Amino acid sequence: MNDRREVQLSKLLSWLLRHGANKEGLQISNDGYIAVSELLLHHSFRGKYNKSDIIRVVENNSKKRFKLRQNPQNNILEIKANQGHSIDINNTDLIQILEPKYQTLVHGTYFKYWPKIKNAGLHHMSRKHIHLSKALADGIRFYESENGVVLTEGNVNGYLEPKYFSKVTIVKTGKFE
Repeated sequence: MNDRREVQLSKLLSWLLRHGANKEGLQISNDGYIAVSELLLHHSFRGKYNKSDIIRVVENNSKKRFKLRQNPQNNILEIKANQGHSIDINNTDLIQILEPKYQTLVHGTYFKYWPKIKNAGLHHMSRKHIHLSKALADGIRFYESENGVVLTEGNVNGYLEPKYFSKVTIVKTGKFE
């Protein structure tokens, strides 16, 4: 499989496992796993990809977006996305961060989103520098996924407010705001 096909498969897996499983009629477990054999029967995979391709994408993904397992009950090979879901799953693999293990978290996004983030904060589906210990003290919960990504649901409205940002760096110019 060439790099281009690997990227295409990774994007397809990301979409189906994080957002589209239910829309596409795929059986997704409460904890986000789908049988690889079921994926391979889906019209987007059938005749285009095989089990080895999926295993290669999981093993080669530098951000460790996916996890494979043999289902302990039936020994069927399954795959899930480690984080980033818009569909409801019971993500038992997330470890709640109770102490400020990280003083600062870095969030990258496009500059065009900065005015909205500056006013309202980061929303759960958005991304800057965040003062973690202050947010923890205020009751904001953070979790670490299996692939080392720190996640938060934000406040009751789903936002991590700007008061938790320690600084914002515009990468292209190196300026701070």
